[in-house]
Amino acid sequence: MFFILKSWFQDPGKEEEVYRLFNEYFPNTCVLSVDEIEKQKEFPNKLKELGELEILKHYENGEIVMNG
Repeated sequence: MFFILKSWFQDPGKEEEVYRLFNEYFPNTCVLSVDEIEKQKEFPNKLKELGELEILKHYENGEIVMNG
């Protein structure tokens, strides 16, 4: 589960898509395969493609907690 402040969204219409990305790249599991870990490296680029740079900044600063 992830919580992102609404004020971090540059385009509130992309909220559902951003949450879908988080769920896709960070499955709700404690054990990740090597492939899943490698896939996570693509995540910042996916946020950039959506134009959600504020969320990316908070993600890179470790301010988004992933709770599994």
